[in-house]
Amino acid sequence: MALLMASNQDISDDLLALTARLYYLDRLGQSEVARMVNVSQAKVSRLLSLARERGIVQITVADYNPRATNLEQALEDNFDLKEVLVIKTFSQLKIQEIRHTIAHFSAEILSNYIQSNNTVVVAGGRSLCSVINHMEPNQDARDITVVQGMGNIDSSIGGYDAIKLGSELASKFNGNFQMLNCPVYVPDAPTCDALLALDPIKNVKQMYTDADLAFVGIGTSQNSVFADRNVVSEDDIQELGKAGAVGEMVGRFFDIDGNECDTDYRNRVISIELDEIRKIPEVVAVVAGGQRSKAILGAIKGNLVKSLVIDEDGAKTLLSLK
Repeated sequence: MALLMASNQDISDDLLALTARLYYLDRLGQSEVARMVNVSQAKVSRLLSLARERGIVQITVADYNPRATNLEQALEDNFDLKEVLVIKTFSQLKIQEIRHTIAHFSAEILSNYIQSNNTVVVAGGRSLCSVINHMEPNQDARDITVVQGMGNIDSSIGGYDAIKLGSELASKFNGNFQMLNCPVYVPDAPTCDALLALDPIKNVKQMYTDADLAFVGIGTSQNSVFADRNVVSEDDIQELGKAGAVGEMVGRFFDIDGNECDTDYRNRVISIELDEIRKIPEVVAVVAGGQRSKAILGAIKGNLVKSLVIDEDGAKTLLSLK
């Protein structure tokens, strides 16, 4: 027992090799290993960790490709998309776990989309939130400007609001964040027009025209951050359905062809306009689950999306609509 009170340097490779052999190859429990090497059970984990540090234990894992490349190619070919990332997911995962899996395997790739001097528009959304939380800066990227793509959902700032995601992305890339300091929906058209005429909002809106890249989510009237926060009521959902709405992006509801629906919401929303999104060279949509396939299809048909990140089941459902 006195041996383990010494520093790691005093612990012999033979002791570590014996401990590792008994645990990994002979598959003995830690309590039995502890008896055989004459240490406390609590010390076995320390010995195994040290064995890995010294290279006595080297763990190999069979190669695993987290992307369903056949589905990626099919989506790119069938929908004329620039790039598609389809992340494999196991069945019966909850939607939160699907979002986390998508984010884990796509964040590094999406981080590399951001280049020096880029102006990046960021929307809100739960899947997008997971991705941005996992993103890390490309070391070569400098002088990034991140622009909030839509107003705030309500008076409380949630973790997946555009203002939160935009400021986090700007902070990670040591960039400049431009805030759209207003609600996404205002009471009526005159109020909307008055806010849009203010210089701080006009300045942000001007930056949309210079954007190089946008990260967006795609929702529906029933399944979006607005429904989640009770901003859109059941009556509103019915009216949007009658108007042909199949999808939502940056607070704007669109039909199966990607055209903005002529509803009351259109006249009182403050966000990047769909026509402005169409002009951005790269627009990446991050979507989880198969319930939004018609919305994704509408966004693609309307040229609102250039590239797509999606889970395996969502990709299959989208392909079934072709």
